[in-house]
Amino acid sequence: MDIYTVLFTGSFSQVNKIQAYVAVLNKFTEIGLPHTQVVS
Repeated sequence: MDIYTVLFTGSFSQVNKIQAYVAVLNKFTEIGLPHTQVVS
């Protein structure tokens, strides 16, 4: 499933949204984007 679908669908629990968001942050960190671009 697309990660953004996971983040923005109402069918997932808050915990799952947090876990998905952390996974996105980790992915951006791996490819070298600055944290300031992904932290809200």
